[in-house]
Amino acid sequence: MIVGGMHKRLPHHEGMVISAEFPQKKGMFGGLASDARQLAARRWIYVITGVNLSDNECKLYLGLFKDRVQRRFA
Repeated sequence: MIVGGMHKRLPHHEGMVISAEFPQKKGMFGGLASDARQLAARRWIYVITGVNLSDNECKLYLGLFKDRVQRRFA
């Protein structure tokens, strides 16, 4: 519940990066190699939000969120 709340407070496009990597990784992007999954997720985020993220931005948002979660439970 705590992680879910942290996720909900993110800007929409950042939250979608997290969703694409965790809950939707297999559901929406199953069967895709890592690079193809990342590209498909970035397209999905762009279609929904209009925000065009680079691969590096996605990695940054994912890393920042993981760090926040780790600090929260440390």
